[in-house]
Amino acid sequence: MLKPIIRSIKKEELPVMREFMYLAIFVEEGVEPLPIEIVDDTRLIKYIRDFGRAGDDCLVAVLQKEVVGVVWSRLFPATCPGYGYYNEKTPELSIAVKPKWRGQGIGFALMTAMLKRLREAGHTTVSLSVTQNNPAVALYKKCGFEILSVQQDDFLMLLRQ
Repeated sequence: MLKPIIRSIKKEELPVMREFMYLAIFVEEGVEPLPIEIVDDTRLIKYIRDFGRAGDDCLVAVLQKEVVGVVWSRLFPATCPGYGYYNEKTPELSIAVKPKWRGQGIGFALMTAMLKRLREAGHTTVSLSVTQNNPAVALYKKCGFEILSVQQDDFLMLLRQ
């Protein structure tokens, strides 16, 4: 298992969030990936636009001076919910690891660090949305998330901490 450096994102690194938002979109093997411009869709761009507002948090995993994974949380208002919206006080997580680094414990290290941080900030619940057949479902369950509901092809998962 690799030991990445897990730290807060630096302001000058915020542009990498667009790439990681794209990488967070699950694409089944054998299916043609969507163009990166899909991230600019209003349903997705809200996860990263103007990042750094109250309630936003982001950690990066760094290996050999390269950002190889990112996990971020954001609070959404009821009037503009995310896919994994639970309520206005529950941060919604997004996570992505570069493909060549997946399956090596980086996602777990990022999730563990972010969940600890959110718990220390007083958050008692954390939510996320994940495609049902995404292998990351196992990671989320390992971290304590439970399936709250099924929304089309996605699970709404919730962690009570």
